[in-house]
Amino acid sequence: MRPLLDKEGLGVVELGDTPEQSQAQSLLQLSGLVVKRGSGLQVYNRVYAEVFTVAWVEKALRELRPYADALTAWSASGHQDESRLLRGQALQEALQWAEGKNLDQHDYQLLTASQQLARRVQAAALKVQWQWRLIGVLGVSIVVASGLAIWGYVAQEQARKSALVAKQNEQLAEKQKALAIRAVINLTYDVINKVADVSGTTVHLQAIFENNIGVLQQIEDLSPDTPEAQREKSTNLGFMGDVWLRLGKTDEALTAYQKSLVIRERLAAQDPNSAQAQRDVSISYNKLGNIYLAQGQTESALTAYQKSLVIRERLAAQDPNSAQAQRDLTMSYAKLGVTQRALKDKKQALQYFEQALKIAEPLAKQDPTNQQKQKDVENLKGDIAKLRGGE
Repeated sequence: MRPLLDKEGLGVVELGDTPEQSQAQSLLQLSGLVVKRGSGLQVYNRVYAEVFTVAWVEKALRELRPYADALTAWSASGHQDESRLLRGQALQEALQWAEGKNLDQHDYQLLTASQQLARRVQAAALKVQWQWRLIGVLGVSIVVASGLAIWGYVAQEQARKSALVAKQNEQLAEKQKALAIRAVINLTYDVINKVADVSGTTVHLQAIFENNIGVLQQIEDLSPDTPEAQREKSTNLGFMGDVWLRLGKTDEALTAYQKSLVIRERLAAQDPNSAQAQRDVSISYNKLGNIYLAQGQTESALTAYQKSLVIRERLAAQDPNSAQAQRDLTMSYAKLGVTQRALKDKKQALQYFEQALKIAEPLAKQDPTNQQKQKDVENLKGDIAKLRGGE
């Protein structure tokens, strides 16, 4: 219809041969706007050409379109403002209205862009749904592992108490217990770490940790002389503290870290020759120092970091070739440097940072592909430079 009315004067326009054009041409002839001249159509009266202009057609189309306002706003934005696109029921009604019509290219551009946006939104929703399903599967796995853990320990205790149970069954129960603990460990650390950064999962991870602590408590009740079960419980408490800290609840985090420390100090006292037990205690003191520092309790943080340092200096002296023991010592010196800087003791802070750097540099040279060790050196040099620059 538009090509005929765009024509100036009373010239003849050739007839189109598509179904849409034929229908439009028939309607124009019936309306009396045009007459057939040879193989084409001609505007019947110049007055019609003056009245039924392009502007008139645009106005009429706007009144017909159910999405006229959206199209106008979207076009005015240079086709950039996605908030003007059609969504949901409005998009479905527009597509139904447009079906079978010969529309302007701007109409088709709006409809196409709206459909593309709808597909992107749907894809994003499916991704979030998949993530929540993963969390659900993880929760079910924890329940299964919990049942396996309890069954293994019950079977072991029954095997020990019953003189009629064969040695083979006792060994099988021992294997079940080990597998149960391994399952809890894997589902607590390996799997959870893979979804820890998924948006909105922190609260659910906290529930999983609490569930694991309950399982390990039941294991400890069944076999109170099992150091491994007690150690895993203390580790879970540490992870719970980390979750509370991510939620910004420092008081709850502090409580979890303190409970973890109580267990670890008891285990270290039971086995004073265990380097792992001693290191666990130093880690707990470090976590407490972090919390105190975050709460502004700088003196308490200093005390906690100093206790951690005493243990780590002893472990490093016992095994001077241990890269882990040396890096732990580096971190303790660095933590004390940060704390002394907060206490405005720049001289003492500088000494601690320099001690840390003295250990960190050889570790970085020994392992040049280790990005964390390279970053340790870079951060320590930066801390030293800031202190010296303020002298």
